[in-house]
Amino acid sequence: MKVITPLTPGRERERLVFMIKGRLFISGMKGVDPRILDKLFFDPEGIRILTGLAWRVVEDLEPDVVGCFEDTLLPLVGTLVLTSGYLKRALKGILVGRMGIKGDLSRKDRVLLLSPMVGDGKLLLEFGKVVEKNRGKVVGVLCVLDDEENTPERRKVEGRYGIISLVKLSELKEF
Repeated sequence: MKVITPLTPGRERERLVFMIKGRLFISGMKGVDPRILDKLFFDPEGIRILTGLAWRVVEDLEPDVVGCFEDTLLPLVGTLVLTSGYLKRALKGILVGRMGIKGDLSRKDRVLLLSPMVGDGKLLLEFGKVVEKNRGKVVGVLCVLDDEENTPERRKVEGRYGIISLVKLSELKEF
């Protein structure tokens, strides 16, 4: 399995952390609810930042397909697919569901799964198996917010696919 070096902190990543912290503050939540991230995926600045950070991961892992299992991530999948056309690295986009896959997945396609948040890892394992059942190979899981839970399922996901986190929950604790 290819080892991914952590993303270097830059202005884009700092802005993403700031935007997530702001949404937590506005919502008045002490814990993290993945729904607070939903608006981030429809915010022009948020999607621009996420696309830039995600593209670095795409360049490292070289997937053929980017996929998500939540409708809220479709704007990010779409912008990555469009960006890939401009940068001469054509990606396909898919939506993974419990019942199967919507989109074009060919035999042995390398798939990067996108997730708004990684918790205990059960959903990621389930959807990774759906991709494998449809003859794809998951090369990694890119999550926007990682709550750093330590569960057996999560360790399976980390060992089997690898998790790349843009922001860790511990980084938000200081607010």
